[in-house]
Amino acid sequence: MVSRRLSHEAGHRRKFLAVIDETPECERA
Repeated sequence: MVSRRLSHEAGHRRKFLAVIDETPECERA
């Protein structure tokens, strides 16, 4: 279902943001 897909994407996006937040500034650039 769409809601299920959205929840899955939301969780994946959160993980992605968490990884980016954990990476140092030099790694971002």
